[in-house]
Amino acid sequence: MPDYSNRRVGPRIPVEMWVEERSGKDVYYCHAGSLSLGGLHLENAAPHVIGTVITLAFTLPGDDQQLVIKGEVVSSAREGDYGTGIRFVELPPLGRERLWAFVSEAQEQAKKE
Repeated sequence: MPDYSNRRVGPRIPVEMWVEERSGKDVYYCHAGSLSLGGLHLENAAPHVIGTVITLAFTLPGDDQQLVIKGEVVSSAREGDYGTGIRFVELPPLGRERLWAFVSEAQEQAKKE
């Protein structure tokens, strides 16, 4: 199985948003702590086996339309760290555009600070 733990698509930006996570019949609500064009990090997420594909639904801060994205678990909870790393595997074109705009704007704001 590939090791995606250090393969990021662009820099991660800090973010505070709730994410609905669906896996089979199970639904969880998690807090996302960081986001990039290629994925996100869920804090205090339900543990999953690496390689599990889940459906994520969230609204970017300042946006009003929900994104629904399929993601693959690439890192899972370890002792002392209950976070889960998710790599986006199915991102609709419009969602990609909105995500790119959000991340780009956040990066520009960070440069000004």
